[in-house]
Amino acid sequence: MPLNVLIGTYNLNQRLLNQELTSWLFPLSTSSPSLLEKPDIIAIGFQEFNEYPNAFLNINSETRIKHCEGMIERAIYNCTRERYYQVTRSIFVGLALVIYVRDELINQIKDVEVEQIGVGPMWIGNKGAIVVRLIIFIDPNRENVNSVCFVCAHLAPHSKNVLKRNKDFQSIIQRLSTPYKKKYDTMYDNDYVFFFGDLNYRIELNYLKNPSLTISRLMNLLNTNQHQLVLPFDQLNIERKRGRVFNGFQEGEVKFSPTYKYYVDTFDSFNFSKRIPGWYHKPVSALFTINFIPPNIKTTNVTINIKIDKWRVVKKVIGNIFTRISGLLWWLFGTRRCIKLFFVLITSILISWYFINLLLIKYRGKS
Repeated sequence: MPLNVLIGTYNLNQRLLNQELTSWLFPLSTSSPSLLEKPDIIAIGFQEFNEYPNAFLNINSETRIKHCEGMIERAIYNCTRERYYQVTRSIFVGLALVIYVRDELINQIKDVEVEQIGVGPMWIGNKGAIVVRLIIFIDPNRENVNSVCFVCAHLAPHSKNVLKRNKDFQSIIQRLSTPYKKKYDTMYDNDYVFFFGDLNYRIELNYLKNPSLTISRLMNLLNTNQHQLVLPFDQLNIERKRGRVFNGFQEGEVKFSPTYKYYVDTFDSFNFSKRIPGWYHKPVSALFTINFIPPNIKTTNVTINIKIDKWRVVKKVIGNIFTRISGLLWWLFGTRRCIKLFFVLITSILISWYFINLLLIKYRGKS
């Protein structure tokens, strides 16, 4: 049974989503009122989805996700003229993941599992992943199931932190364990896995310590749409070839320019002033076809040894606690409004204390 899966990922840079999404989600169908191949499953992931520190304290997250859902659903209906059902949505600090399915698929969903994994300092959720697993019946008798796993991630930033990004990926797959009747112990035990998001891998100018790609040549190649010549210098491709990350994964052909970093509100002007560009979002939006095959006739299998982190539950609890503590401290001392409030409060206390002392001195003098 073939299924079409549409995946999109969008870093909102802590801004409220205000872009019409039809041409982004359905770039091949904007000239026609409906898709020739309508997606059966639509998964949309957001990074930096809420303002900091509000995201750490889950402030305004519900309002923002409802706004995003409205724009997504409008775009879906504009292109498909069908109703899609939301099977789950999850918010984790700056990450959000929303999944929809077509009407005829909703009754085939047996179960939905959600996991959230923080990989920031002290396992807080400023970086990490949301993982959703759909357990879907694949036969009319509803006896056999397949699992489709979606991982929306935001990995460590900055060009130099390649090893930290690799470590974040390993931490996510080692701490992910939402077993369905003990059949799926790790991420690789799913039948299909889609890993996407703001992976933060950049373009490596000093690849193999032979810098054949200078910043000026890079600017020229990107500004003239010759991004295919830059792909060999993509840090993610380099690390995959070395066998350090995404073992067993396959990536579709990259036919788009790097997704970072543009000037705000532009789509074709790269900002080279502070950051090196890169294909952070893989995919930005892409349509895949997967074929559900009964277990007894499967012909391929990827076997990769994954050591499950036995401390994953403890790390999750600690991470959740420190996420809230970090957000509260940031809110108190890292925002202008709260800094002003803090100084007003301290000033009020000092002034009050001063006048109380004056009154006490006068009272003691009279007595």
